[in-house]
Amino acid sequence: MFRKASKAPTGAFTLIELLVVIAIIGILASMILPALAKAKGKALRIACVSNQRQMGLALRMWHDDNENRFPWRLPPASGGSQGLTEAWRHFLPIRSEVGTPKVFKCPSDSEKDKANDWDSPGDGFQVMGNRALSYFAGLDSDENLPGVQVLGDRNVLGTDNQYCENALINNATMLEATTATWQSSIHNGAGNILLGDGSVQQLSLHNLRRHLETTGDPTKFNHVLKP
Repeated sequence: MFRKASKAPTGAFTLIELLVVIAIIGILASMILPALAKAKGKALRIACVSNQRQMGLALRMWHDDNENRFPWRLPPASGGSQGLTEAWRHFLPIRSEVGTPKVFKCPSDSEKDKANDWDSPGDGFQVMGNRALSYFAGLDSDENLPGVQVLGDRNVLGTDNQYCENALINNATMLEATTATWQSSIHNGAGNILLGDGSVQQLSLHNLRRHLETTGDPTKFNHVLKP
């Protein structure tokens, strides 16, 4: 009599084994994806720091050639932007020093669009205006105030529609140490600020308020103009 040949194993997954594999993949993904998102956010924030440093260098070069003042403290007749109420106009004077308006957009700011040049009808900075600007202008900044903000991320919140004597505008935002905060839309509720000494500070809410305490009277030193 012939013996019945035994079946060779097929090597296929059973339903239970497949479900176990799917569950393991899901667990690994839940562990890895937040870490990847955090790393991406950190990289974007570093790119924002780089933007602010480039802008700070351009402002310093302009400042040194224009009576040691930043644009917002020099009248338009002298090449500055004092008295102008739109934030983007205060960055236009440094076009020769900064090179490209692409640096005016924070990589983490999904609500703004990048200007590819200065004058193109579609995506030029002068056409897009505040739509291509992610940063505020520190209207009280001065060469003798190294700890006062020159510019920073626009997601900072304070008391709006305030008069700023240095910039001669009445739609500034005043930042006070007790009430200033960050919106969560950029940098996960934090922000970057360029100071008068050329350094860029990455500030949490707590550190933002500590910084504002060091600048003194907010009615003299803490007015900003946001896009």
